[in-house]
Amino acid sequence: MKTKKEMLLIDPDTGAVTGLEPETSIKSPAEQTATKNYFNQKNQKMQNALGEQEKLHFRKSQFADLGSYILLRVKMIPDDMSAADLGRLIYLSTYSDYHNRLMMNEQRIMQRRDLPEVMNLKERKTRDFFREMLDKKCITEKNGELFITDNIIYRGEKKERRYNQKMKLFIKTVRDLYKHLDSRRHGYLGLIVQLIPYVNRRYNILCWNPEEQDVDQIDSLTITDVCKIVNRDPKNYDDLLEAITGLIFDVNGYKQSACSCVRFDGGYRIIFNPRLMYIGKDYHEVEVLCTFFPKAFKSVRKTRNSVPLKIKNT
Repeated sequence: MKTKKEMLLIDPDTGAVTGLEPETSIKSPAEQTATKNYFNQKNQKMQNALGEQEKLHFRKSQFADLGSYILLRVKMIPDDMSAADLGRLIYLSTYSDYHNRLMMNEQRIMQRRDLPEVMNLKERKTRDFFREMLDKKCITEKNGELFITDNIIYRGEKKERRYNQKMKLFIKTVRDLYKHLDSRRHGYLGLIVQLIPYVNRRYNILCWNPEEQDVDQIDSLTITDVCKIVNRDPKNYDDLLEAITGLIFDVNGYKQSACSCVRFDGGYRIIFNPRLMYIGKDYHEVEVLCTFFPKAFKSVRKTRNSVPLKIKNT
């Protein structure tokens, strides 16, 4: 209640007299406790909201540094597609808008006649690739417009139960990497994509337990394991390792590799560059593990007499 006139309250134990000004609210102990609890809960909600905003701001600022991306559904990566076509599909997907429609730029829609130029392929190879993608329903065509099927790859964010079963692939890096390859080596990008199901969701390490959060518990893949996964002869493991570590792209005028092989405690780990792909909370954790990704590279073939890596380029 509120007092209309000044009141005097006398403490029966001490005899102290307290004066209250008019309109002063007087609450019972129970009311005071309820009020305190209400404001404590309200303050906690505000703190939680602030924490979520800070996390969201951190993620946005982090990915602003890495740039725009496409999202790949890891479990939907086609296993009946050549490495070359898989690499080309991922590259072409970087031209999709938020409706998965392929665009030359923000204003101009991509049409079939644009594909040879975009893909850097000859007309016949482009026709073969496009027909294969239509047959596998990875690309659809509607009224002259081309769409990437969003059950494999899409732009934008979607609320889904298992977000960690996705992988972000950064558009600028994918394009730059693809353009560093001639058409005979598009399969190298496809090999990287085939290995994404084995990329640790926090540390980008190739491993058998990709959802493990404790770096010391990660069960790393060996290069022999990698050969078996991508159906390559383990005897030529050095060619495979040189192929995936020899993929390069530009970062602010410097060259970086898409993949590094880093020694740890007598063993080694194969780590993918987070500027190419990353789904974790802080990509700097990967940079800490692999202090840098090499900026100098050997050619994909070490010598004239080395056995070239055989990749299906159909």
